[in-house]
Amino acid sequence: MPILSVPNFSQQVAKVRSRILANRKDVSTLPGSVLGDTFVVPQALSDVQQFAVIYYDSASHSVLDLLALKTDNATLALLAQALNVSTNDILTDISTQLDKLGDNVGEPRLGAVKATGTALLCRTDAPTANITVPVGTVVRSSSGQDYATTASVTMYVAAAATYYNPELQLFAVPVPVSATLVGAAGNTPAGTLTAVVTPVAGLPLVTNDGIIDGGRDLETDEAYGVRILAKWQATGKTTQAGVVDSVKTLAGVTDAYLARPGDPLRSEASSLPTSSSRTA
Repeated sequence: MPILSVPNFSQQVAKVRSRILANRKDVSTLPGSVLGDTFVVPQALSDVQQFAVIYYDSASHSVLDLLALKTDNATLALLAQALNVSTNDILTDISTQLDKLGDNVGEPRLGAVKATGTALLCRTDAPTANITVPVGTVVRSSSGQDYATTASVTMYVAAAATYYNPELQLFAVPVPVSATLVGAAGNTPAGTLTAVVTPVAGLPLVTNDGIIDGGRDLETDEAYGVRILAKWQATGKTTQAGVVDSVKTLAGVTDAYLARPGDPLRSEASSLPTSSSRTA
């Protein structure tokens, strides 16, 4: 964390008072006194705010410092008080600062994703007419999660026998679905779709013989911070990978090679440069 710390208001008032009393013993700096109310308190408030701004600015340049600050409730409270904001405001800004640090190394935060899979719309006997499941038909899991069909699918009477599922002992048509809400909560095991919310005439039953997955919550600051650091370490400009990656970003360069110490290409007998690139 930054070397500078953030004092609380009472601590800073005591420091300001001690500086005054070190030079003048015959004045009052207590609350209610002219000097106390017109100088000591305003000066202490200003000092605390300055410490807070400098502290947070320093922390904002480091992934590790930002992550450490997230768990330092005492410092978060002091910063919030000094900057006249809530701790949630600071936590939100920490996420924003991490996004900026991630952008610096070309590593965006992973967003939330909807779970996807296949629902089986079913009936007990063979269809006697074509039955279409429209896009947007909603089905529900036993845990209350809703899923909407993402394509229109028809159960054709001409192929009725092909829809029979011996394991379910039902006539079933598979339909692709996606959770209606983003996030990991949409992931659900096989056999958990239990209700057809949007009625489909002729297909009153639903289940899923496979998992519905792929749902992901917005990447946490902690997980994102680890990935930012890993990306920075892998592409640091002083590393071999970093130098090669930098050269390959130049227009027209399709590949690059860096001759390390001991490489025959670095010998004085060689007329080749210590590094080379090929252009398209």
